[in-house]
Amino acid sequence: MCFAPGNWPDPEYVVRTAGDPRALIGVIRATVRRVASTRALFGLAPIEDEIDATLGQTRLQTALISAFGIAAVTLAVIGLYGLVTLAVTTRRREIGIRIALGAEPSRVVLELAAGIARLLAGGAAVGLLLTAILQRELRAMVFGVAPLDPATLAGAVLGLSIAAALATALPAWRAARIDPVGAMRG
Repeated sequence: MCFAPGNWPDPEYVVRTAGDPRALIGVIRATVRRVASTRALFGLAPIEDEIDATLGQTRLQTALISAFGIAAVTLAVIGLYGLVTLAVTTRRREIGIRIALGAEPSRVVLELAAGIARLLAGGAAVGLLLTAILQRELRAMVFGVAPLDPATLAGAVLGLSIAAALATALPAWRAARIDPVGAMRG
């Protein structure tokens, strides 16, 4: 079928085939030559190739945005891990004294986790506020999802919460295992 003229001087033809369309290129050329012998025929490609070419830039941009997002979350987890490790290291003596005086290690871990939870809640609040303020700009960059979509925002907060929990686990475990005598000496 020939689409209505609009790509003058060369209309576009669409041919439905059963099987591999590349195998019929010779038949298609002969048919067009028989119907319109002066018509030049070029750019024969399966519709999948045309769709891939059209969506190629969008797919590249999506891949880049995803890579930058993964890098940002990775850096956030590394930073959070460093922050919690620094908090445990600087408070090592205090934690050791508290454990020596009878504090349960689980309570020390819970206090560290509560501090991280406050930090996470503050960061989430600032992020949600900035999302609400910048929703018009975000709408132009994000396709198929509203900037204030509750499911997307809840997923983002949940993902960062899981990342924060993972970043907190090892330093908190170390804090619970601090040797009180060694901490008071050093």
